[in-house]
Amino acid sequence: MIAGRLPSLSLLFSIYATSLLASLVQGLVLLLIPLYVLDSGSASWLGAGALMALKNAGTLVVNIPAGLALVRFGDKIMMAAGLLLMALACAGFALLNSFIALTLCMLLFGFGAGIWTLARLSFMSVNSAPGQRGRILALLAGVQRTGMFIGPLGGGFLVQAYGFQTTFLVATGLVI
Repeated sequence: MIAGRLPSLSLLFSIYATSLLASLVQGLVLLLIPLYVLDSGSASWLGAGALMALKNAGTLVVNIPAGLALVRFGDKIMMAAGLLLMALACAGFALLNSFIALTLCMLLFGFGAGIWTLARLSFMSVNSAPGQRGRILALLAGVQRTGMFIGPLGGGFLVQAYGFQTTFLVATGLVI
């Protein structure tokens, strides 16, 4: 990218639109998973809290291996891998209801979110001029916050209208 120019439309679509959808799904999942396990009776309040902590544990655990894989496979492949893991986790949320299965899905979701975030930031840093990088990353952060704002609202609406399983299947489709 050339300093002083706006990001290209392909960059806007490939990163900003995908970031909005991925963040929307993260906001949806972070609201709905504890409610889902409590509603289904598969976990106590403590279990629901522990389940939520696993998303961040997955993100934390995957960061160093993801950074090494990023060097080997590149930004685009790793972004796709992160989104695929998030989609698989969302499909698991829709299809499985045992606490153990949901625990593994949440860990997988954390892995995917961590990989996606790291690869996306790497891609944006490499594909932006140093003089524009701060502005581009600030816009990316704003897009992410917008998705995290819309996700719980949309998720609440979808669960109320269609139930948990359908909502998680919609989340699977959004993150692919």
